[in-house]
Amino acid sequence: MGAIERHVPKFIIEAVLVLIGSMVIAIGFNGFLLPNQIAPGGFTGISVIGSELIGWKPAYILWVLNGVFFLLGWIILGKSFAAKTFLGTAVLPFFFLNYRRDADFIT
Repeated sequence: MGAIERHVPKFIIEAVLVLIGSMVIAIGFNGFLLPNQIAPGGFTGISVIGSELIGWKPAYILWVLNGVFFLLGWIILGKSFAAKTFLGTAVLPFFFLNYRRDADFIT
């Protein structure tokens, strides 16, 4: 067991990693995929296509889609599933909304 694992609970480490991963995804999404009109796979791709069709921001569509399937997962797979996936489901669209496309480090 490493020094970090002895002092920091496992769920905190996992939560921080989910947050970092969500930020990296948002940077790629807003900095590369969206400006070049590339639709990725999964719900993120559906949200990009849906934003063109109905005029909502992709993040809002992603929250709706994730929310519906999150509730289904909670019902079918239980509370353990819900606890492990809620953070990623909630924060990814948040980072999509709050990441600036014109960030200097991209160019």
